[in-house]
Amino acid sequence: GNVDQRNYTLLWGNNVWIAAGSLANDELFRSTDGSTWSAVDVSSLTFDSDKIRALTSDGAGTWWFGVGSKIYKSTNDGSSWAEEATITVGASGEIRDMVYTNSSVIVAYKYDDGAGTQESRAISAAASDTTDWGTALHLSSGGSLNYSKTWRCAAANGRVVFIDTGSSMATDVDGKTLSIVGTRQVFPDEGNSNCICTDGANTWWVGSD
Repeated sequence: GNVDQRNYTLLWGNNVWIAAGSLANDELFRSTDGSTWSAVDVSSLTFDSDKIRALTSDGAGTWWFGVGSKIYKSTNDGSSWAEEATITVGASGEIRDMVYTNSSVIVAYKYDDGAGTQESRAISAAASDTTDWGTALHLSSGGSLNYSKTWRCAAANGRVVFIDTGSSMATDVDGKTLSIVGTRQVFPDEGNSNCICTDGANTWWVGSD
């Protein structure tokens, strides 16, 4: 089969590939070789947005994706999914990225209550119970990360680094506890920062325009 719709996120774990994005046809895509793909029907689920931007895995068969305000979970390597939790994102907010490290699942999201409070936030849970989430960490407090431009993060060894279009912020995570480490780091002006990754050994890369 082919991946015949627009996808915004792609991940490999436990010898499985998952691609996700547009929910116009209520489908995700799954592959065990990266070449042949099959559609996973998620039409039985209820969504409050039509674009999946956030996807993560523990690398051992359990997966999560986020869309709008909701988080969904698979325990069989993406073959089937069920609704797991709802994050408070406000009237116009949305989940934007998810990562996994230190047996914890981390969600980066835009909070917008429609009444003037607009923030970039993150929240976490122990991977053993992703129905129970900690207190939201305001990444945009004090003029730090831009609430409308914080789209991506990466994680390893209990450290999560979030980026907006020109700067980063590091946090440590342990289950439901997220804490900022250091201060906002501003990148050289090379256009917008679009992606971030790590080798898991304390080296991180950010890709810009």
